[in-house]
Amino acid sequence: MSGRALWQAVNLDQKLTAPERATLAALAFYCRGEDDFCSPGKDTLKKKTGLTTHYLGQAIGMLEREGLISIEKRKSVDEPWRNASNVYTLLFLEDWGKHIKTADNADIFGI
Repeated sequence: MSGRALWQAVNLDQKLTAPERATLAALAFYCRGEDDFCSPGKDTLKKKTGLTTHYLGQAIGMLEREGLISIEKRKSVDEPWRNASNVYTLLFLEDWGKHIKTADNADIFGI
């Protein structure tokens, strides 16, 4: 989990609906460390957000249209006729390296 990504997703100033903010927070939750991307499956996102397939799709579409995320659609390597989990890149993340260090240079979001 990336504490930095999750914190920025929850505290984003942009006006978002509850499903959009929940989806953005779930995507941020699945980013690792300093990564700005993740690839949770739709079932995983549905469980994390509590949204139905319909509302999850709407929220993801709106986040992409608003320029907060980009989506790379993938196919399964072993079974090319099947889709694999999409890769979601969080475009709203800022480099906060100098802003979140303590006096002893510890990263407070290094979860």
